[in-house]
Amino acid sequence: MVGANNAISYLTNVKRIVEKIIKERKYKSSLSKKSLEDCLKLYSKSSHFLISGLNYLKQGNFDEAKYAFKDAQEAPIFCELKFNGDNQQISPVKKENNLLLIMISIPRLFIMKVDFDSPGTINK
Repeated sequence: MVGANNAISYLTNVKRIVEKIIKERKYKSSLSKKSLEDCLKLYSKSSHFLISGLNYLKQGNFDEAKYAFKDAQEAPIFCELKFNGDNQQISPVKKENNLLLIMISIPRLFIMKVDFDSPGTINK
């Protein structure tokens, strides 16, 4: 559960960074601004999935938690895809998104390990 809480906290921080970039107009073009706004929407969805995953984890519903954490991983992935070489945009939060992806992966990998060792239960 600590991993999920850490991912939620870090996601909130990344969201604040993007909001600040938009508010202070520190983006390079209108396309960058649009991409950053799209990232904010993705982060909101990811936040919902992380909170759901944490709730499923607390209930012991590991299958649903695993899928919720998997869905939460889409935000940093798709946010970075908006800044690709084709549109010549550079993501101002590339490092943050990479770390966010790793942080979201931690609770998911833990659940997968638990399922592998003892399907449906956590060994105490």
